[in-house]
Amino acid sequence: MTVVGKINILFIAAAIFLGCVLTGYTAHHEYQADLDQLVQGSLAKVLSRPDLQVDIYHQDEARLVQILGEFLQPATVSVAVAYNSVGEILARRDQANSPPHNLPPFAAVRANIAAVEPGLIGLGPERQPAGTGYWSSLTSGESLIHLTMPVFSPVNPTQKGLTTLDFVKALSEPGAQNSLVAIGYIHLGIDREELLQGIHPTVSRVFYSSLILILLGTVAVLLMTRRITEPLSQLAQLADQVASGKLREYVEIEGGKEFKDIATVLNGVIGGVSNYKKEIEVDHKLLTSKVDETASKLSTRDEELHKATDEITETRGQLHQMAYYDSLTSLPNRRLFSEQLSLLLDLNERNGKPLALLFINLDN
Repeated sequence: MTVVGKINILFIAAAIFLGCVLTGYTAHHEYQADLDQLVQGSLAKVLSRPDLQVDIYHQDEARLVQILGEFLQPATVSVAVAYNSVGEILARRDQANSPPHNLPPFAAVRANIAAVEPGLIGLGPERQPAGTGYWSSLTSGESLIHLTMPVFSPVNPTQKGLTTLDFVKALSEPGAQNSLVAIGYIHLGIDREELLQGIHPTVSRVFYSSLILILLGTVAVLLMTRRITEPLSQLAQLADQVASGKLREYVEIEGGKEFKDIATVLNGVIGGVSNYKKEIEVDHKLLTSKVDETASKLSTRDEELHKATDEITETRGQLHQMAYYDSLTSLPNRRLFSEQLSLLLDLNERNGKPLALLFINLDN
């Protein structure tokens, strides 16, 4: 794989990763914002209903069911329950289009939470505490988030026979806000699926926007890398041609100033190499011509030398014939006889062997 291909893959992977991170962050932020808004709205609703403490004290189920209906107005709340101060159920109301849920014990949803503090908790399959955030909603086996809110009252809930007027008087007394006690609790079961459905449009818009940006960014990177790599590819092809000896007169490369500068340098190099190659070719032709001419001369001289050698050999043979043989009879003459006799006498003297000479004189 080329470097450009690796860069493109790296960019696409980084863009997809950033898109996923952005989508995940948006989902988490929107989910948490909706949950916080629901919690704050529910707390404000509890504080805005002072009659809740009276109805909880009198255990007026009908009134409590009516008030709980107000807490079910957000579709994300599946069930609303009213408890007294010791966690006994006084009233319950489920969302009309939601199947009934099996709520955990009061002690489980208020575990490790102070009596006067609101509690927001998620529970796992084994009723163990779990997170309430976006990622927990994706992995948790429990479909509800449990919000418990204390209902405060300035009167002691253990007193008997109190009337609505007693509660009004207690609230109007100075310092009543400093002596509030939890007379009961409102428990809301918040449906995680409904929360996820609520953020789905926003998350979808972010996801598709990120996808479009990734596609546009990918196209832009491909165009940019192509603009960069096309001149590089031309330079690589040119280098291969130069290496193989295929030289062009002029090279024109489209691209930035840097590539044009490189092309200018290469054109200068190619021009110099081309001129040098032409000079070498001319010198080679001249040298070949000189070599051929010299070889021709040497061949002629060799033939002349062979001819002269043959003539000398022939002349030497003629001189030998004339010196040692009679021209009339072609018989060995006295000179040859004398030389042969002298040679034989020397051999006889050195070897000590007898030598005989036969002399015949023929007259006429």
